[in-house]
Formats: sequence, C-alpha cells, structure tokens
Amino acid sequence: MKSLVVSVVMSLMVSVAMAAKPVCAIEYRSPAHTYDVQVEMAVEVKENTDLAAWVLDRQVEKFKVRVIEVDGRYLANLSSGDMSVHAETEGDLSLSLRKRSEQVTVTCPSSY
Repeated sequence: MKSLVVSVVMSLMVSVAMAAKPVCAIEYRSPAHTYDVQVEMAVEVKENTDLAAWVLDRQVEKFKVRVIEVDGRYLANLSSGDMSVHAETEGDLSLSLRKRSEQVTVTCPSSY
C-alpha cells in the first residue's frame, strides 16, 4: 500500500512539473529566405521507468535539431551532414550551426 501511495504522489508531482510545456525558438537563415518558428517540446517517457524529459526533435531544411530538457538542464545537438555542434547547459540555451550560406539557431529559455 505504501508503494502505491508513493507511486501516486510521484505521478502527481511529475504531472504538475510538466504542466507548462517548454517552448524553443528555431531560426533558419539562407540567402533565399529566413524564418522563425516557435516549437513546443514534447514529453518523452523512458519505457519501464519513472524517467521523463522534454524533447524537441525537428528537421529544419538540411539541419537536424534535437534538444532534451531535464530538471532545468538542456542537452542540445545540431547537425547537418558531417558537421555538428553540441551544448550542455543549465539555464538559457542558445546554439547555432552554419554550413556554407545556411544557418540554424535554436534558443530555449530557462524554465526555472
């Protein structure tokens, strides 16, 4: 019974903590065009565990954008072909990758 109560309390805590979806901005620039999009992160739960994280996984033109947020810490990766950049930070995230005349930038505000 105690285990069930702890499990229910943990579920409620996770639900409250994940109520407000984090939003990140992605900016794409090239000589032909420039655009910005606001993207809500989605909850991803690791199978058979109580582990969950906010995830942004998006293809932007030739760039792959992946950002994971867990407990206010961002892990980010931008890649295009054989080029990539990585960042791990607490607080605000800003990461860019330029390939030839194209560039993608992702920014995510601190959620805490």
